[in-house]
Amino acid sequence: MIKAKITGLDQFIKQIDKVSNQLNQQLQEILIDATLLAERIAKQNAPVDQGTLRNSITHYIDNQNLTSIIGSNLIYALPQEKGAIIKPVKAKQLWIPIGKKTKGAVQKAGSVRNFITPYLNQGAVLITSPKDKNVKLLIYKNKVIASFYTTNQTKIKPKHYLEKAQKEAVKYIKTEIKNLFKK
Repeated sequence: MIKAKITGLDQFIKQIDKVSNQLNQQLQEILIDATLLAERIAKQNAPVDQGTLRNSITHYIDNQNLTSIIGSNLIYALPQEKGAIIKPVKAKQLWIPIGKKTKGAVQKAGSVRNFITPYLNQGAVLITSPKDKNVKLLIYKNKVIASFYTTNQTKIKPKHYLEKAQKEAVKYIKTEIKNLFKK
């Protein structure tokens, strides 16, 4: 068997490896920038009530496979993104707090039931509004302390905050890759 070293080919392979590593590094940098851009855009477009959804949006980058994920692990993130119809699970109707004060008190209590029950145990009463049969008023010591809108279901309109972010990130990646190959 004859062994021959082809030095020109070895040098060519080393050069290919070097260029490949440089390209991979540049693609990783583009991915990181695009991911951070997408996260920022998603946070800017996310619906904000208390800011919990916006603050939960985060990212994961897999440099090995040149992929990234932007999203939230909150249970209501997907319905806010894609839209949904919400129906009661255990109750006959949904009780939706009216006003920031009532909403904040319900959130602090953990549920409408947890909020209302202690008041009912202390003599409060729930009445139906004379103007709208779907509005329930919690009366305690002759004062309305909370109001709720009752319904069989409610529809959440899609916000597409993640989809918008993805589109912008893809545009950015395409532009940066074109610029990379112009060099």
